[in-house]
Amino acid sequence: MSRTTLVLVVIAVLLGVVGYGIYIAYSSPGREDTVDEGDRPGPKPPVVGPLEPLRMTWDSEAYSDWPVAELLASMSESSYEPPVDVDPVFRKLGFTQVMAVVDSSMIGYVASDSDVTVIVFRGTDNDVDWIVNLVAGSTQTPKGPIHKGFFNAYQPLKPQIVKLVKAAKSKHLWITGHSLGGALAVVCAYDLIENEKLEVDGVITFGQPMVAKPQLATHLDTVLLGRFAHYVNRNDIVARVPPNFSHFGSLVWFTDDGVKRSKAKRLAFGATGTDEPPKANVDEPKPLSDREFEQLKAQLRSENVEVKRSPDGTPIYEGNSTWVQDHGMEFYLEKIRGVSKGSDAGP
Repeated sequence: MSRTTLVLVVIAVLLGVVGYGIYIAYSSPGREDTVDEGDRPGPKPPVVGPLEPLRMTWDSEAYSDWPVAELLASMSESSYEPPVDVDPVFRKLGFTQVMAVVDSSMIGYVASDSDVTVIVFRGTDNDVDWIVNLVAGSTQTPKGPIHKGFFNAYQPLKPQIVKLVKAAKSKHLWITGHSLGGALAVVCAYDLIENEKLEVDGVITFGQPMVAKPQLATHLDTVLLGRFAHYVNRNDIVARVPPNFSHFGSLVWFTDDGVKRSKAKRLAFGATGTDEPPKANVDEPKPLSDREFEQLKAQLRSENVEVKRSPDGTPIYEGNSTWVQDHGMEFYLEKIRGVSKGSDAGP
């Protein structure tokens, strides 16, 4: 082989090695045939927005769903603002339709998007006033006695709510409210389930007074098992009135020793429940007796406690009663956001 031929062979071998290296460097990992992605449209990843937690399954017996609680607490607080300001706030969350439901001093909202509807009931402008004038009477339903005042307050709102909820045809329906609004949320849940035969995904209330007599409370405990939670902030006295009525569902209680929750009723009834027990099991805060309730009302009158609201809806507490320090919706929202952001440990 001549020197010239040898040089040409070496050059050819080197070019082959370099070419193979380039092929390896730019080949797909599995040597599959590929094409340029270019600008071809493809499936988009799901958009996770503020309403997404309301589309998920939830079991109030097993855990506290803090994202859902924070969202509904935020809506409950916003409901105290003038109706003209509530609409843009709810739309910013992702709702495409926001309808106010009004009768006298009772105000609620039905907010919907393509597959989620939330019913929000506002409390009163003066929580102290309605407690002072609260009468612990009841009216009979097919499933047991319910508080007459709360039941009657809901009736004028019912036709509007039922019409809007049925028109929305949402797959997911939630109900919420604070204080008196929480009581109306319970009455509404009972009505939609028992009378309208609608499916309710969940009910969450904040600082809610008791609504049901024991017979009805037991029934609702079964009907809403795993779908109802009521939040109580420290010594909020509203959650302990009126006398001779009962709470039901899952309790989530902010105490000085952290967040505590009620015993899982599935376990209490002997059914199969979650393998992980709650971090803390507690009984409901003890309801006031008739005598204690009358003493409370007398105290509120004597202290001239008054709750006013600024133009933007922020509560302004006047008077020196200690109970108002725990009842305000903004205090509930603050506690829930603290837990949701991991600043406090909760079950």
